Amino acid sequence: MSKKLRNIILIIAFLQVMATIGIFALPRAVRALPGEYYVRLQNNPLTSGMMHMITTPIPTALPVAASAPIVNASTTNLQIPGLDEQQPTPFPTPQPLATPAAIAGATPEPTAVPTNIPTPRPTLTPPPASVILEGVPSEVQGFNNCGPANLTIVLDYHGDDTTQEEAAAYLKPNKEDRNVS
Repeated sequence: MSKKLRNIILIIAFLQVMATIGIFALPRAVRALPGEYYVRLQNNPLTSGMMHMITTPIPTALPVAASAPIVNASTTNLQIPGLDEQQPTPFPTPQPLATPAAIAGATPEPTAVPTNIPTPRPTLTPPPASVILEGVPSEVQGFNNCGPANLTIVLDYHGDDTTQEEAAAYLKPNKEDRNVS
Protein backbone atom coordinates (compact mmCIF):
# COMPACT_ATOMS: atom_id res chain seq x y z
CA MET A 1 0.00 0.00 0.00
CA SER A 2 1.37 3.33 -0.96
CA LYS A 3 2.01 6.08 1.53
CA LYS A 4 -0.50 8.37 -0.20
CA LEU A 5 -3.34 5.80 0.00
CA ARG A 6 -2.54 5.12 3.66
CA ASN A 7 -2.74 8.87 4.47
CA ILE A 8 -6.10 9.19 2.67
CA ILE A 9 -7.51 6.25 4.64
CA LEU A 10 -6.25 7.77 7.91
CA ILE A 11 -7.78 11.15 7.05
CA ILE A 12 -11.14 9.54 6.19
CA ALA A 13 -11.07 7.48 9.40
CA PHE A 14 -10.20 10.58 11.43
CA LEU A 15 -13.05 12.55 9.81
CA GLN A 16 -15.50 9.72 10.54
CA VAL A 17 -14.46 9.59 14.19
CA MET A 18 -14.78 13.37 14.47
CA ALA A 19 -18.21 13.30 12.79
CA THR A 20 -19.39 10.60 15.20
CA ILE A 21 -18.16 12.57 18.21
CA GLY A 22 -19.75 15.71 16.78
CA ILE A 23 -23.12 14.03 16.31
CA PHE A 24 -23.19 12.93 19.95
CA ALA A 25 -21.81 16.22 21.29
CA LEU A 26 -23.94 18.55 19.14
CA PRO A 27 -27.17 18.41 21.19
CA ARG A 28 -25.29 19.14 24.41
CA ALA A 29 -23.36 21.99 22.79
CA VAL A 30 -26.53 23.55 21.35
CA ARG A 31 -28.35 23.33 24.70
CA ALA A 32 -25.41 25.11 26.32
CA LEU A 33 -25.92 28.14 24.07
CA PRO A 34 -27.52 31.22 25.62
CA GLY A 35 -31.29 31.31 25.13
CA GLU A 36 -31.25 34.19 22.67
CA TYR A 37 -28.97 32.29 20.26
CA TYR A 38 -30.93 29.08 20.78
CA VAL A 39 -34.15 30.81 19.68
CA ARG A 40 -32.39 32.41 16.71
CA LEU A 41 -31.15 28.98 15.58
CA GLN A 42 -34.71 27.61 15.84
CA ASN A 43 -36.05 30.45 13.68
CA ASN A 44 -33.28 30.26 11.05
CA PRO A 45 -34.43 28.30 7.97
CA LEU A 46 -31.00 26.66 7.55
CA THR A 47 -30.78 25.33 11.11
CA SER A 48 -34.45 24.84 12.05
CA GLY A 49 -34.48 21.20 10.89
CA MET A 50 -31.45 20.37 13.02
CA MET A 51 -32.97 22.21 16.00
CA HIS A 52 -36.17 20.17 15.75
CA MET A 53 -34.11 16.98 15.96
CA ILE A 54 -32.18 18.25 18.98
CA THR A 55 -34.96 19.95 20.94
CA THR A 56 -37.09 17.73 23.12
CA PRO A 57 -40.74 18.45 22.30
CA ILE A 58 -42.96 19.64 25.12
CA PRO A 59 -45.90 17.27 25.62
CA THR A 60 -49.28 18.81 24.92
CA ALA A 61 -51.05 16.96 27.73
CA LEU A 62 -50.23 14.62 30.56
CA PRO A 63 -51.30 11.00 30.20
CA VAL A 64 -54.61 10.09 31.80
CA ALA A 65 -54.26 8.22 35.06
CA ALA A 66 -55.69 4.73 35.24
CA SER A 67 -59.17 4.92 36.70
CA ALA A 68 -59.66 3.17 40.00
CA PRO A 69 -63.08 2.10 41.27
CA ILE A 70 -64.70 4.94 43.15
CA VAL A 71 -65.73 4.06 46.69
CA ASN A 72 -68.68 5.97 48.08
CA ALA A 73 -68.03 6.78 51.73
CA SER A 74 -71.73 6.86 52.64
CA THR A 75 -72.32 3.24 51.58
CA THR A 76 -69.38 1.70 53.41
CA ASN A 77 -69.87 0.76 57.04
CA LEU A 78 -66.82 1.15 59.14
CA GLN A 79 -66.50 -1.45 61.84
CA ILE A 80 -64.34 -0.33 64.72
CA PRO A 81 -63.96 -3.01 67.39
CA GLY A 82 -65.03 -1.90 70.86
CA LEU A 83 -66.96 1.13 69.63
CA ASP A 84 -70.42 -0.40 70.18
CA GLU A 85 -69.62 -1.54 73.73
CA GLN A 86 -68.70 1.91 75.01
CA GLN A 87 -71.48 4.10 76.38
CA PRO A 88 -71.12 7.85 76.37
CA THR A 89 -70.38 9.33 79.75
CA PRO A 90 -73.20 11.62 80.97
CA PHE A 91 -72.36 15.25 81.62
CA PRO A 92 -73.66 16.72 84.87
CA THR A 93 -76.36 19.37 84.53
CA PRO A 94 -75.01 22.72 85.68
CA GLN A 95 -76.71 24.05 88.82
CA PRO A 96 -77.06 27.75 89.60
CA LEU A 97 -74.59 28.83 92.25
CA ALA A 98 -76.77 31.35 94.05
CA THR A 99 -80.34 32.60 93.76
CA PRO A 100 -80.84 36.32 93.54
CA ALA A 101 -82.64 37.82 96.52
CA ALA A 102 -85.87 39.61 95.73
CA ILE A 103 -85.89 43.29 96.58
CA ALA A 104 -89.15 44.34 98.22
CA GLY A 105 -91.16 47.00 96.41
CA ALA A 106 -88.98 47.17 93.36
CA THR A 107 -90.66 46.48 90.09
CA PRO A 108 -88.54 46.22 87.03
CA GLU A 109 -89.31 48.77 84.34
CA PRO A 110 -88.50 48.12 80.73
CA THR A 111 -85.59 50.12 79.42
CA ALA A 112 -85.63 51.64 75.99
CA VAL A 113 -83.43 49.79 73.54
CA PRO A 114 -81.34 52.23 71.50
CA THR A 115 -81.80 51.91 67.76
CA ASN A 116 -78.87 52.01 65.44
CA ILE A 117 -79.27 54.76 62.91
CA PRO A 118 -76.95 54.23 59.96
CA THR A 119 -74.79 57.18 59.11
CA PRO A 120 -75.23 58.33 55.54
CA ARG A 121 -72.25 57.62 53.33
CA PRO A 122 -71.01 60.25 50.94
CA THR A 123 -71.72 59.60 47.29
CA LEU A 124 -68.59 58.91 45.30
CA THR A 125 -68.00 60.67 42.06
CA PRO A 126 -68.20 58.19 39.19
CA PRO A 127 -64.91 57.36 37.47
CA PRO A 128 -64.36 58.81 34.01
CA ALA A 129 -65.11 56.67 30.98
CA SER A 130 -61.49 56.86 29.83
CA VAL A 131 -58.18 58.31 30.96
CA ILE A 132 -55.13 59.20 28.90
CA LEU A 133 -51.86 59.16 30.82
CA GLU A 134 -49.41 61.74 29.54
CA GLY A 135 -45.66 61.25 29.70
CA VAL A 136 -45.54 57.44 29.74
CA PRO A 137 -42.13 56.50 28.29
CA SER A 138 -41.48 53.79 25.75
CA GLU A 139 -38.95 51.06 26.53
CA VAL A 140 -37.40 48.69 23.99
CA GLN A 141 -37.71 45.22 25.48
CA GLY A 142 -34.61 43.06 25.54
CA PHE A 143 -34.75 39.35 24.79
CA ASN A 144 -36.90 37.52 27.36
CA ASN A 145 -37.22 40.70 29.41
CA CYS A 146 -40.94 41.52 29.41
CA GLY A 147 -41.19 41.78 33.21
CA PRO A 148 -38.19 44.08 33.73
CA ALA A 149 -39.20 46.19 30.71
CA ASN A 150 -42.71 46.79 32.08
CA LEU A 151 -41.34 47.51 35.54
CA THR A 152 -38.90 50.11 34.25
CA ILE A 153 -41.72 51.83 32.31
CA VAL A 154 -43.76 52.16 35.51
CA LEU A 155 -40.74 53.23 37.57
CA ASP A 156 -39.76 55.81 34.95
CA TYR A 157 -43.32 57.19 34.90
CA HIS A 158 -43.08 57.72 38.67
CA GLY A 159 -39.65 59.37 38.45
CA ASP A 160 -37.24 56.48 39.11
CA ASP A 161 -34.46 56.07 36.54
CA THR A 162 -33.79 52.34 37.01
CA THR A 163 -32.69 50.68 33.77
CA GLN A 164 -34.08 47.48 32.31
CA GLU A 165 -30.77 45.70 32.91
CA GLU A 166 -30.76 46.67 36.60
CA ALA A 167 -34.35 45.46 37.03
CA ALA A 168 -33.56 42.22 35.18
CA ALA A 169 -30.49 41.58 37.36
CA TYR A 170 -32.67 41.95 40.47
CA LEU A 171 -35.77 40.10 39.23
CA LYS A 172 -33.99 37.19 37.59
CA PRO A 173 -30.40 36.68 38.72
CA ASN A 174 -29.90 33.88 36.15
CA LYS A 175 -29.82 35.65 32.77
CA GLU A 176 -31.14 32.62 30.89
CA ASP A 177 -34.00 31.83 33.29
CA ARG A 178 -37.25 31.91 31.31
CA ASN A 179 -39.62 31.37 34.23
CA VAL A 180 -39.40 34.56 36.26
CA SER A 181 -39.68 37.38 33.77
